[in-house]
Amino acid sequence: MYLEPFEMELPKKKGRRGRKVKNVRPNKESISAIAYYKSLISKNFTKETLRQVAKGELVSYLHVKRLYIRNTETNGCRERLHLIRKTRNQTGNMN
Repeated sequence: MYLEPFEMELPKKKGRRGRKVKNVRPNKESISAIAYYKSLISKNFTKETLRQVAKGELVSYLHVKRLYIRNTETNGCRERLHLIRKTRNQTGNMN
């Protein structure tokens, strides 16, 4: 996944010898979902009330970000909304 929109272009050839480059690649660096999650701090999450339940309100800590993924059908980028929810473990600490 990518944090900003990207263009598909031919990479520059590294040397004089060999085949010509013909596979297009994104011009930005990608990041994995796990690496993105680990880079977040607690200030990036907001406390949101989702709905009413029997014991009161259902509250969750959410992080929302627009991300871009590679669309293999059109060889372009596709915009996605990425939602990460932070939960509490059995001891009450946030994961």
